[in-house]
Amino acid sequence: MFHLRMEALHRDTYRALWQKRWNAIAKDAAARLEALRDNPGTLSAPDAAVFTAWRRERPAMLNDTRKLLAAGQLLLAPAPNPSA
Repeated sequence: MFHLRMEALHRDTYRALWQKRWNAIAKDAAARLEALRDNPGTLSAPDAAVFTAWRRERPAMLNDTRKLLAAGQLLLAPAPNPSA
């Protein structure tokens, strides 16, 4: 109940934090898709680190944020190479 009250009282701040998280998820998904576009023959399943991050970060509620996070993290595309 406390968290619901805090969300109601501070809706703009709460929304801004979620917007920041959604943008980070989308940016990571875009980087994965770019890696796939640059190397089309490297289609691969996510590695163990991605599954660990998914288990740690997934929202408890079944909503669009959870769907977006799953789509972004569990793409069948290679992780972007930060050194490239």
